Amino acid sequence: MTKTWFEQLMHLKSPTGEEKLMASWLKETLKTIADDVFEDVLGNVYAVKNPRREMSEVKETIMLSAHMDEPSFTVIDIDDGGFLRIEGIGDWHAVNLIGARLLFARTQTIGVVGVEPHVELADVAFRHLFVDIAAKNRKDAEQRIAVGDLATVHGAVETMTSDVFVGPVLSNRISCAVLLEVLQKANNQSKMVAVFTVQKQVGSRGARVASYRVNSDLAVVIDVTKAGDTPHAERPSLALGQGPAIKMLDATMVVAPTVRDRLIDCANKAGVTYQREVSPATTSDANALFVSRGGIPTGGVSIVTRQASFFSNMVHVADMKKAVTLLTTLVE
Repeated sequence: MTKTWFEQLMHLKSPTGEEKLMASWLKETLKTIADDVFEDVLGNVYAVKNPRREMSEVKETIMLSAHMDEPSFTVIDIDDGGFLRIEGIGDWHAVNLIGARLLFARTQTIGVVGVEPHVELADVAFRHLFVDIAAKNRKDAEQRIAVGDLATVHGAVETMTSDVFVGPVLSNRISCAVLLEVLQKANNQSKMVAVFTVQKQVGSRGARVASYRVNSDLAVVIDVTKAGDTPHAERPSLALGQGPAIKMLDATMVVAPTVRDRLIDCANKAGVTYQREVSPATTSDANALFVSRGGIPTGGVSIVTRQASFFSNMVHVADMKKAVTLLTTLVE
C-alpha cells in the first residue's frame, strides 16, 4: 500500500511556497483515514487520529511529520530574447541543472535549462543559467511566465525493478507516502497527529508553526537521507534496501538518547532491520520541532536514497515499508 500512496503522490508537483495542489489532494484523501483534518494559515495540513481504546485521558501525543514541498526555482528576470533567469529554492548546485527540464506551476509551461557559453563547469553559478521556453521575445515569454513564478524539475518516475524506482526530487513524496500509510494502518494507543508541512526548503517554516500548535510529547520527522553504498561514496555507508535510518545527529541537532533508543526499541520489537544516520552536513525539519516551546523530544526516521541531491533519486520500496512498520509500532 505504501507504494500505492507514492504512485498517487508522484504526479503532484509541490514547489516550496506553492504546495496547494498536494495539500488539496491530501485534505480530501485524509478525510477517510483520520478523525479530524484541518489546515493552518501557512498551508500545513494536519490529520488527527485519536487513540483506539477507551481511556479517560490521552496520556501521550505523538506528532509525525513529513514535508510536502520540494526544492524549486523562482523567476527573477525575463530578458529581451524571452529567456528566463532563475534562482534556486533549496539545496541546488547550479552545474547539475544544465539540460534539465523545468515545469512552471502557474501555467504548466515547460522550459529547458541552458548555460552561457565559455563558462567553465567548475565556475557555473545561477547567474550563468537561463531557461529557454521557446519564446520569440520578452513579450511572448510574458504571456506565459511572470517574475516570481515557481518551477520544479520535470521528469517521469519509473520502476527499475519490482522493488526499486527512480525519479527527480522524490523526498517529499516518499515521506508523505510513508506517513499516509502509518496513519491508515496504525491501531494507535496514543493520540497521533500527522502533519504535512510546507516550506521545509527555506528554513522549516511550516514545521516551526506546526510544532508550536501541536505541542506534542514526542515528535518524529520522516525524510530521506543520502546513501553511501555507491563507488567511493562518503562514509557511513547507508545502503539501499537495508532498512530505514534512525537519526543519530545532523547539522542542527543531536537526537536525545531517550528518543533514539525508543525508536531502536520499536525497530527491534517489530523485527525491522534499521541503519544509523549520522549526517553532520544535512538538515531536516527535526530541529524546528526540537527547539519549539520549551523543547520537544524529537527524532527522525529516514529513507535511504541514492543520488539524493540529483535528478534521479533511487529508492527501495522495502525501506519505505519497514519505516511504516517501525513508526506504526511507535504509536501502538
